[in-house]
Amino acid sequence: MNKRLRLILLSCLIFIVFESSRAQILQPDRIEFEINEYEDYPTSFPTGEEGLVLFRESKERAERGMKKWEFISVDTSLNVRYTKHYDLDFDLKMLGYAYSSRRMYYLFRDGYTPKDDFVVISMDIFSADTAHHMLKQLVPLDPLTHFEVVGNTVLIGGVINNRPTLIHNDLTAKKSKVIPGFYRGESEILELKVDDQSLTFNVLITEKLPDRRITITMMSFNEGGELLFNTKLEPEADKSLIFAGTTPFQDDEIMVTGTYSQKRSTHSRGIFIAKIDRFGGQEIAYYNYADLDNFFNYMKAGREARVKKRIERKRIKGKKAKFTYRLLVRDVVEKDGNYVMVGEAFYPSYGSSVPTGLYPSYDPFQTLGRQNFLGYKFTHAIVVGFNAYGEILWNNSFEINDIERFTLDPVVSMGVDANKIVLLYLYESEIRSKIIANDELVEGKSSDELLLSNENDVIRNTKDEYSGIEKWYGKYFFAYGIQRIKNKDSQLIDNGRTVFFINKVTY
Repeated sequence: MNKRLRLILLSCLIFIVFESSRAQILQPDRIEFEINEYEDYPTSFPTGEEGLVLFRESKERAERGMKKWEFISVDTSLNVRYTKHYDLDFDLKMLGYAYSSRRMYYLFRDGYTPKDDFVVISMDIFSADTAHHMLKQLVPLDPLTHFEVVGNTVLIGGVINNRPTLIHNDLTAKKSKVIPGFYRGESEILELKVDDQSLTFNVLITEKLPDRRITITMMSFNEGGELLFNTKLEPEADKSLIFAGTTPFQDDEIMVTGTYSQKRSTHSRGIFIAKIDRFGGQEIAYYNYADLDNFFNYMKAGREARVKKRIERKRIKGKKAKFTYRLLVRDVVEKDGNYVMVGEAFYPSYGSSVPTGLYPSYDPFQTLGRQNFLGYKFTHAIVVGFNAYGEILWNNSFEINDIERFTLDPVVSMGVDANKIVLLYLYESEIRSKIIANDELVEGKSSDELLLSNENDVIRNTKDEYSGIEKWYGKYFFAYGIQRIKNKDSQLIDNGRTVFFINKVTY
């Protein structure tokens, strides 16, 4: 056997071993809904092991004064259970949706002003049994920011006179009330989270302190809207708490995790982890971004090395390197008695602009000094593991490339099991992934093409602004979006089709 042949065989063997050891991204199922350019694409919403629901306003016209909505329920194999068309008044505008106990709830406003009443349509995801609820408007919320359902209660959060407000609607008693304690100046609702098992809900709101620093207040209520727990976090004198999320109560304690800033700044310096007990006792730990040894792994090797040298020089002098980031805390999940938090770093992107309007014209002098908002650019996700005492056990990061959006919706989805954590995001027709075991790397960043329904199909175009990948149930995710697809074996001149697709994804 000559040397060249031996090298070829060795290369093939290495490739086979690598491929067999690589954690594979699997896509067992796919469903497509053909749409045309004039139609709204469906919104898809996960209902755990019960499947998915999709809904949209149909372009098909209903009776006079009505419009037709389309609701689709699919199981976990992406088989359609039913497609239901439901006629609604033309003035109804959808504002939100939520899922609870086998039923989807859709929130509409009966008109076009904040003073108009609400309508809630609830629909069983198995039988399509539908109920119609009218909710009297108590206060003119504008905008609406949160919508959740706990038990038989609908919760609607929003803003009135620049102050947060939460409305409690009992569907059984047909009574509505404003929950007291929220109408505070210069504050906002950060989180409204329900617990279907205990029939309680938690609310996090920001609050200005007398010295203009920001802190966070946490309140817990039962289904009837009665206050069970209320505590205000007390940050150190030179810090503000600017963004946060909660874990469920466990052993009469709850963890609040988020980001902190220096004094009154809105740019974060690091993350905080607060432990709160049922009696209001609290302990807050702060971690500068420089304390997270894997935080800067998303950078190119040379830049990361320079940043870490800077941190070390500061540390030798007894000082801390200071870094500021915009970071959104996404999820906090339990893992083996500890917790895992994921957050995403971003920054707003701007470019020069020209005047636009119904009849745009160009004047080069008007563009001087003007900027046009191009969207939010995401740089990386951080993953942090911590214990019940608020102590960080490990950290890791995941580089995000090419993603720029006009809204701060989640980009990275996280799956947690006993041995590893998988991080995924979707860009055009690629599923980009990284698999870690705490702070260790199991598999570096890799890409897998979205699988199509027919092996002869090819993707002509993907509308990235309408695509994403989300956690579904267990080890499963679902990827969704809009694609223009062509069949390469077809002899038709115009054989392309535009589809809204859903791919079931696992690893």
